Amino acid sequence: MSHAKKQKLQDVRNFLPSWTIEYGFIKYGDKSRCGLCSEIIVSRTSSIKRHFETNHKEISELNITERKEVISQRLKVIENQSNLLCKFVKTSNNVTEASFEISHLIAKHSKPFCEGEFLKTVMLKLLLVYSKILIIKIRYFREFKNYN
Repeated sequence: MSHAKKQKLQDVRNFLPSWTIEYGFIKYGDKSRCGLCSEIIVSRTSSIKRHFETNHKEISELNITERKEVISQRLKVIENQSNLLCKFVKTSNNVTEASFEISHLIAKHSKPFCEGEFLKTVMLKLLLVYSKILIIKIRYFREFKNYN
């Protein structure tokens, strides 16, 4: 007697946008991440609701408008942190660009780095790239200062 193997259905659990508003969860790959404590939960309504009600009792006991306000404030903080990190990564890309520009000039001219005219060309190129970086850093500093 042969037993037919049960075919496992792929359990697709899609993230629901209403979870962000009601419970403060954001999409994290194929799972959900709590915006309040950064814990990763399986994307299932019952799991998300249970997590929210057990780990964030003080927020779950608020009325609906207060709860939505608290959740939206905390999610804005996370979004601002994420944006700030992305901006700093972009700045480091500018530094890499400057390094490549210098390397390109050295390879192009095939001259020693201590030759005066060549050094002047390299420093002017470097100054152009770093002036962009400086302007960006000043802008980020002002945004960060206004954020706090």
